[in-house]
Amino acid sequence: MEVVAETSESNPSRLVVRIAEKGKGKLAEKNIQAKKNSKPLVVIDPGHGGDDPGTIGTKGTYEKLLVLEYAKTLKTVLEATSRYKVMLTRSDNRFITLRGRIAIARKAKADIFISIHADSAPEDMARGLSVYTLSEKASDQEA
Repeated sequence: MEVVAETSESNPSRLVVRIAEKGKGKLAEKNIQAKKNSKPLVVIDPGHGGDDPGTIGTKGTYEKLLVLEYAKTLKTVLEATSRYKVMLTRSDNRFITLRGRIAIARKAKADIFISIHADSAPEDMARGLSVYTLSEKASDQEA
């Protein structure tokens, strides 16, 4: 897995995060725009944790550990640009409720909240990603 954070000289407050399997090209891209005169705060949420392993891969890989390591790597890459403030909702193998994760981001006044999860498929050839965003018209009160 490879994480690349890029900024533009013409627009230094713009961030593009590219997530890719090494040698396989771009899998996901997200842009954020900074507020004037301040660094945007990126809150990264490694999903699951503690007693909640998330999915377990065919070789026994726990999602909770994979996404935690990925989140730490992404944090390091973003901080290295010196253009973003970055925090994690969890930095170890602890469980935080969904509402707790959201509360952390809201309390910190995050500009963007990135929740990272990993799917598992029984076929080795399975590839792809899922991107979920909030809808302006929620399906229920919780959403």
